[in-house]
Amino acid sequence: MVLHDWPDEQCRQILSNLRSAMKPGYSRILLNEIVIPETNAGWFETSVDVLMMAVHGAREGREGEWRALVEGVEGLRVRGIWGVEEAVEKVVEVELVE
Repeated sequence: MVLHDWPDEQCRQILSNLRSAMKPGYSRILLNEIVIPETNAGWFETSVDVLMMAVHGAREGREGEWRALVEGVEGLRVRGIWGVEEAVEKVVEVELVE
């Protein structure tokens, strides 16, 4: 739960710096973040989103926003977003595009 604290441009820079250390077919970046569903979002994750905006000038992201952020970095893509039913925190698995 680090990237949600940063604006998109800095997130892309962080991911880009990590990309340079990755090996194709081997390395993964695992992001543990709150992922807001595109539809039927619950009260908790939307409340945390408003709290992050009000207190920190940051935000939580919807699934599509996380994908766009990661895939906005050349050479990276989201392999999957994994979670447990009803949990707001999910693991965003990022891999290097070969």
